[in-house]
Amino acid sequence: MTTANTPLGLVLRDLPASDVERIAALAEQAGFTDIFFPEGGHATVWRITGRDPFVLAAAALRATRTLRAGPGVAATVIRPHYSMAITAASLHEASSGRFVLGCGVSHPVAMRRRGESYPPSPLTHTAEYLDKLAATRDQLTYGADFPVRLGALGPKMLELAATHSDGVMLNWMTGATAKSAIEAFHASRPPAKPATTVLYLRTGAPDALRAEAEQYLRLDNYGRHFDRQDLITIDEVTAATCLPSDRESMLDAIAGYRSSGVDVPAVYPVGMSPDEICRLVEQLAG
Repeated sequence: MTTANTPLGLVLRDLPASDVERIAALAEQAGFTDIFFPEGGHATVWRITGRDPFVLAAAALRATRTLRAGPGVAATVIRPHYSMAITAASLHEASSGRFVLGCGVSHPVAMRRRGESYPPSPLTHTAEYLDKLAATRDQLTYGADFPVRLGALGPKMLELAATHSDGVMLNWMTGATAKSAIEAFHASRPPAKPATTVLYLRTGAPDALRAEAEQYLRLDNYGRHFDRQDLITIDEVTAATCLPSDRESMLDAIAGYRSSGVDVPAVYPVGMSPDEICRLVEQLAG
């Protein structure tokens, strides 16, 4: 399914470390190259799980030899830049350079559920945070070359990702929207500076995908994100942005996103048990 020239990611949310280790090892054998962990334990809209994406990334890295892993995305609002840099550098060193830091500003609703304040200007907050993160990284004597990718939806945050990070993490996009966003990202990118684009692509039973989309439609920033894509209803969102369930159609859809400029299409199982995720991974093996 994958080669060194065709990366493929996997997204795991709200799983015990033992399952993460098992799935990560299987994914590596199946040809997956990257694994991402959403900030579900600290900034979720739905529930508090307590599972830290850095800890789960460490479990995945420990269980594999070539797989890259990291949070996608860690919430900057609740994680001081110094601690973020130290943790990322430590994991990057421990994994021989396989840790990737995905970070972003999260959502006002999620922060309110935690009792945290949300920045009045998410863009200003993120720009200042990335500058401080870079300054801290420059002072480190170990693991300092960990890549930083910014979660972005709107055009201004996308431009910030292009100028202040090593890549961008995208979510809930049609192929056409992904193509436009990635073209804009590269157009804002300094010349000859490499970057990586990641897009989460959900798959699962129709009811699970509809429930997931309904939750995101309640978030103002995602509501605007869907409006920009002319996606109004839950069914429109899932039909246009999620992967089909059968293998051949799924592979065709992933190939289509690659042709739109996505460097790492990341398959995101929704509503699946660990065993079901294992079967999905095996289904997508080369």
